[in-house]
Amino acid sequence: MEAEGPVGGGRGEHVRGLLRRCCVHGCEGGAHACDRADTPVYTETIHPGELASRGPLAPPVQAALKTITGEPALPAHRVHLLVDGAQAFGAMFGLLEGAEREILVENFIFRGDVVGAAFAEALEARAESGVETRVLLDPFGSLMSRSVPVSLRFRRTRVRARLYNPPRPTAAFLRRGRDHRKLVVQDRRRMVVGGLCLADAWAGNCVRTCTWRDSAVEVEGPVVTRAAAGFDAAWAGDPRLPLPSDWSRGTQAGAVPVRLVSDAPRERRVERLLATAFASAEWEILITNPYLVPTPALASALIAAVRRGVDVRIVVPARNNHPVVGWTSEHLSGPLLEAGVRVWRWAGPMMHAKTVVVDRCWSLVGSSNLDPLSLVHNAELNVEIHGTGFAEQAVDLFARDRAGSVELTGSQWQRRSMRRRFTTRMAAVLRAWQ
Repeated sequence: MEAEGPVGGGRGEHVRGLLRRCCVHGCEGGAHACDRADTPVYTETIHPGELASRGPLAPPVQAALKTITGEPALPAHRVHLLVDGAQAFGAMFGLLEGAEREILVENFIFRGDVVGAAFAEALEARAESGVETRVLLDPFGSLMSRSVPVSLRFRRTRVRARLYNPPRPTAAFLRRGRDHRKLVVQDRRRMVVGGLCLADAWAGNCVRTCTWRDSAVEVEGPVVTRAAAGFDAAWAGDPRLPLPSDWSRGTQAGAVPVRLVSDAPRERRVERLLATAFASAEWEILITNPYLVPTPALASALIAAVRRGVDVRIVVPARNNHPVVGWTSEHLSGPLLEAGVRVWRWAGPMMHAKTVVVDRCWSLVGSSNLDPLSLVHNAELNVEIHGTGFAEQAVDLFARDRAGSVELTGSQWQRRSMRRRFTTRMAAVLRAWQ
């Protein structure tokens, strides 16, 4: 089933109108920027494509990944790659509008701007119609909303809103970290998972002009029940709470094997999962990530892959919304470049997508940045997708992003000014908390 136009899933005019309002509200380019139809359109992945038992799909590797995550890769899913707000927000609104019993929303930033207000109105309307509607927000993310927290808006409505791990002077507050997940679940059957917050910065297909590049996936199948159970655990105050024994009996929807990778603070599942996948790569690793501050384990795994002859390519933002993290990333790129990793800097406003593709058969999409905050301290949510059907689409998107980027070579890195070298080195001192 092919998406219709730049907004995916046939949810057109409602979302197009919202996106145009966002661009008029926040971009110098005005409505014309959002009238551009250059966002790629992707079909749903129903058949997984090739599932050769090699690389990250080899049985011993899959057994290791199951041990790391505590979960099997379940078959019978439909998966749809979503590009930027034009497609991802369209899919999210589709889930809200189609819900019959329950809506679950979990996000780090939920702003009171055009996009945030539109989502708030939609949630309030569904709650008023009798759909159980719960919204879980992070208090620190709410402070970044630059407006009155959306949770306050819901106090006099039927929407149930809650803050994850609100600040308090206890050791438990520090242990539970921050909730960086981005999740929308409809009736425990369908969900959208990715990197997009609910704010104008992620709107539209005018990413070259004003908005951020990001990616997400829409999934239907058994792991959605698992994601909903994880939401319930976080809602109760601890993402480590035990899961119901029947969580894997969800809707059978397609043929794509998917594993949900849920990471709680200090569990470091994503770090170990990626290190294992990188170690199994036979010929190619493609990474898109906004905050490339790899832990020693991941940096070593990437360097070891290059030395085995694996082609490792990474796309990062040229202009980081967190300059200190951008400087740290630049400093830490040196050993990677020297080893043979190739790094490109995306020329648009901000690259915020978090995707990994290994050997064009194993993909990871979600909320995890490649920095210590995500890998060690935050609660995160990703989906691991098997098969060349989805991976080839992700590779096409990587090629599109790379075409809009400028390569950072090792010689360029070596020729930086002394002032630049000092700045990036000092920023890297703080990398444990970036």
